Amino acid sequence: MKTPLISSLLLALGALSACSSEEGNATRTPVGDRTPTGAAGGGATTPAAGGAGSTPANPIPAATGGSGAAVVIPGLGESLTITEDGVVTDTSNGTAINGGIAVTQSSVMTEPAAISSREGGLCFKGVTATVPDSSSYGTHWGAEMIFDLNRGANPDAPADGADAGNLLGMVAQDWPQGDVIGFAYTLVGNDTTAADQGVPAEHVRFKATPVGANTANDNYCSNRTPASGVRDAVLFSDITFECWTPGNYTLAEDPIQFVQTPDPNKVVGTRPNPKAFRNISWQISSDLNVDPIKFDFCVTDLRPILAP
Repeated sequence: MKTPLISSLLLALGALSACSSEEGNATRTPVGDRTPTGAAGGGATTPAAGGAGSTPANPIPAATGGSGAAVVIPGLGESLTITEDGVVTDTSNGTAINGGIAVTQSSVMTEPAAISSREGGLCFKGVTATVPDSSSYGTHWGAEMIFDLNRGANPDAPADGADAGNLLGMVAQDWPQGDVIGFAYTLVGNDTTAADQGVPAEHVRFKATPVGANTANDNYCSNRTPASGVRDAVLFSDITFECWTPGNYTLAEDPIQFVQTPDPNKVVGTRPNPKAFRNISWQISSDLNVDPIKFDFCVTDLRPILAP
């Protein structure tokens, strides 16, 4: 243990990550008239205290490129069921995943981000904007497709129950991870005539939000280099606090880091690992002197990775 030292269907939750340490503020409006679940963003300019993350007891390599051949991953579960309505459930692995997607984006985009769904796929498209200077990450950080792992009835839904029994009346709930140690998925271009297009080769982040995270300040991410049609596998041990800063703790460790006091006098503290999450997400991150990034892809074959 270490010692001291979070369109077509939805609009946006707050922004959580740029390639540097500066990030922006936004809110997300879930499906229909869902009550927003919080804000996100916030600056992060001081490196967190602490040393390098520990090595997982059962490391599982991630597949990030290559010929497209399937990668054998110990503990790989069965695919989650994704409907045309964007509802995602686990009917085979006993993980109790039952959720859906939302989109969040920075206030400046070359083309606004949008999400959609098809049977077996969660789709995401848009075009980011170049970050003009180091003080503009908060308005230019990019866009993010969020998958709430568990949704329950909205306690703020109308008293007559008009929205309480369907997706419009659902909000993100805690999801205990149990035996799940990560997720595998495949990104494919959302274009039947050019399936290799639409998947950025870089500036893709896989993220997770542990229960209790303050999404205005806390970011947990892993930088990915995906290839269309190739399975990628991300363990919680690959996801670190503020992944743009080397040496921070991973989400497989106990404790985990968090922003105890935000800017301008940022202090990073630690808290017990809740072993539970609100969501995972895929972010396209803008950066300084990087041309606008066009993306149009679907997340397919989404699977939990289970502890051996």
